[in-house]
Amino acid sequence: MPHARRHALVFLVISLYCLLVLPRMLSYGMFIDGVVYASIARNMAENYGSFWQPYYTATIYPTFYEHPPLGFWLQSWAYRLCGDSVYVEAWWGFCVGTLTVLVLVGIWRCLTPQGYALAGAWFPIMLFIVTPMTSWALANNMLENTMTFFILLSVLLCLLSLKNPTIFFACLYGILSGLSMFGAILIKGPVALFPLAVPLISMMHDAKKIIKVSTTAIILLMTLMVSFVLMLSTNPASVHFFKRYVSQQVLASVTGAPETSASRFDVLAVVSRESLVPLLVGGTLAATIYRLRQTSISSIHSRLFLYYLSIALAGSLPILVSAKQRRWYAFPSLPFYAMAIAVVFNDAALALEKLVYGNKSIGKNIIVFSSIILCIALSLMFVEKNALSRHKDFHADFSKQNADIEGRKIISVYPTHLATNWTLVANMQRKFRVSLSAHFGQEYLLTTTDYMDSEYISSHYKRIPPFNTTKYVFFKLND
Repeated sequence: MPHARRHALVFLVISLYCLLVLPRMLSYGMFIDGVVYASIARNMAENYGSFWQPYYTATIYPTFYEHPPLGFWLQSWAYRLCGDSVYVEAWWGFCVGTLTVLVLVGIWRCLTPQGYALAGAWFPIMLFIVTPMTSWALANNMLENTMTFFILLSVLLCLLSLKNPTIFFACLYGILSGLSMFGAILIKGPVALFPLAVPLISMMHDAKKIIKVSTTAIILLMTLMVSFVLMLSTNPASVHFFKRYVSQQVLASVTGAPETSASRFDVLAVVSRESLVPLLVGGTLAATIYRLRQTSISSIHSRLFLYYLSIALAGSLPILVSAKQRRWYAFPSLPFYAMAIAVVFNDAALALEKLVYGNKSIGKNIIVFSSIILCIALSLMFVEKNALSRHKDFHADFSKQNADIEGRKIISVYPTHLATNWTLVANMQRKFRVSLSAHFGQEYLLTTTDYMDSEYISSHYKRIPPFNTTKYVFFKLND
């Protein structure tokens, strides 16, 4: 079989991934959480703050206790290597997404049942990348991206531990799985614990290996416990950090202080909504293949389907404990929902593979179609370069034109409520490395065009460039 035709579907998935993610890579504007995380990582790269003392701004979160620091530290290396560019955080998401997809391939292949024809990994990858939250999270620099990679890696290593007949390698994979889970916890907290359920769920897959399952589960738990004990006992700064993190974030999320979601079942609504698109894609493929009489409807491999579904539920259901829920909290479980859906429509995917492999013209058409998609993705990326996608007023005023503001300053704002405009705080830190203060009299002052003619400001400050702004205006203290 020609090499190109054999990988036509893989090329299609790569092109689709680029189409969904690349167009937003070079535009201005990002979801506020992604801007905050990029600011902290960039600050860490410039030696402002440290691993256990992540620095956000001088006035808001001088030490950022909202999330553990490993995600910021890893991303800081991207800034160390590539410099401070607004594109670094976007490409970081693209690269982490690519690594996540590669680990997903490993899980799909690892769980192929003996004697059962399973579609290639292109199919679950396609269902995962068409899930709406996937492209959104990758393009917006969410911490869930890196956490999801470590979680999938932990699951893969756990499965390898369960499958390996050699005691040494089974233990080695188990330890590495525990370390990967430990890394995921150091990125986003206890929500990353759900790979612990994999050994127990595997008993449903093969109940005869109860000793192997128990051993792997013990290895995972012991690795986690030893890792935490070593970290906390050798580094007093980590003890202080986790005390603050648990009280300010973990306990507050469970009790609902200060933020409470409308319902503790929000995460299930999110999962249902996000799974709708891959279900429609799989269903459309099955209907088309069936219409072409290329396959018949057969029974689903129920054991494999329940395996993936159980892992996915283990990643979603514990979130119900939290009174504070955001839709992206469900992201780490979505790859497993995608794989469960892939099992449901496995026969249709196999039939498509046979069509592509057996028909030269179909394979060529898919390659041509994929090439067109890839060209469109790259074209859109450059067309959208420097386009304003979010926080348009700010980026129109300060990203598309220069402002001569010294970094690492505390600047006054007027009116004072601008100091707690979290979107403005994040963008000012990311763009200018400055912190906002409600106290009047700092060297620089930021206001809006509504107040630029205020005598209160003009008696102390003079306006500085840029002058052709639409919303925000900079002033400097009179000599």
